[in-house]
Amino acid sequence: MKNTSASNKISCPSPDVSFRPECYHISPMKQIITFLSEVKTQLTKITWPKKDTLIQLTFVVIFISILTASILGSLDYLFTQTIGWLTALKN
Repeated sequence: MKNTSASNKISCPSPDVSFRPECYHISPMKQIITFLSEVKTQLTKITWPKKDTLIQLTFVVIFISILTASILGSLDYLFTQTIGWLTALKN
């Protein structure tokens, strides 16, 4: 009988390569703590916009939202009226 355990062995990469869950047996709580600490580290690397830029971009988003809503509302009204007119012609 040949030994199949060697053929079923998982080759785990070094720690600096991609994470493979089958290679590491870490408790779920420790994984959550590790994740949150990495999130905190990444948040410190973000370049946050200045207040005036944030206000300006907020107004741009609001303006584009109102413009898009107006265009879609107008098209909806136009199509509703057209369908109503076409169905009235049929009767």
